[in-house]
Amino acid sequence: MKNNINKYISIITLMVVSLTFTSCLDEEVDFGEDASKVVAKIFSFSGPEVSYEQETALYSVGTRAGSEFIWNVTGGEAKPVAGGTSQMNVFFTEPGTATVSVYEKTANGQESETSTMSVNVFGLPCDWTLVTHDTYGDGWNGGYIEVITNGITTQYVQPAGPADVTHLIAISNAAEYSIAYVSGGGTGGGPGWESENYFKLTAPDGTVYESGSLDYSSIPTEGVVSSGTNACP
Repeated sequence: MKNNINKYISIITLMVVSLTFTSCLDEEVDFGEDASKVVAKIFSFSGPEVSYEQETALYSVGTRAGSEFIWNVTGGEAKPVAGGTSQMNVFFTEPGTATVSVYEKTANGQESETSTMSVNVFGLPCDWTLVTHDTYGDGWNGGYIEVITNGITTQYVQPAGPADVTHLIAISNAAEYSIAYVSGGGTGGGPGWESENYFKLTAPDGTVYESGSLDYSSIPTEGVVSSGTNACP
């Protein structure tokens, strides 16, 4: 009986020692305040990657309590947003490639790596004026004016109807561009009915490009009408 009692005492003693040791370990693994555990890292960095000269765009990052975000801008001006540093307005001052950079400084002084976004900034656009006409009044039967600039292709068509249609084509200053007439080919029950088609294109400096006729006497010349680097007045 005595031996059994001693055995139970030994077991209880081991349990107490074990619990005490575990408690000590728990006290040593003290993470402290949340701020001391934060590893600075920018996340959710967002904003437009394309903008225009003299335009303002908003950039933001994911927020974290106690952190300050430090911004740097090239090719524009940083304009702080009221209420915190996780957002920044950027006013772009010149065409070209601008950069928006940000890094985080946490409450405990850690600093993240800098995150940088490149922004393609186009110059202020000016308008080319395109007037299209279809003598018969049923549209251009598949033909159209094609404009390529800033990596974007746009088609301008003459819809059915007797009236002239005026299209304003905005092209950025100093941007490369190409404007071409594309024939409707054999659509519309015939060879595109090209003799019905007429257009007049006026550049920002007043230069006029004209092709086709208003009386079926000629057809527009297919291909590039004008191309190069746009120069706004």
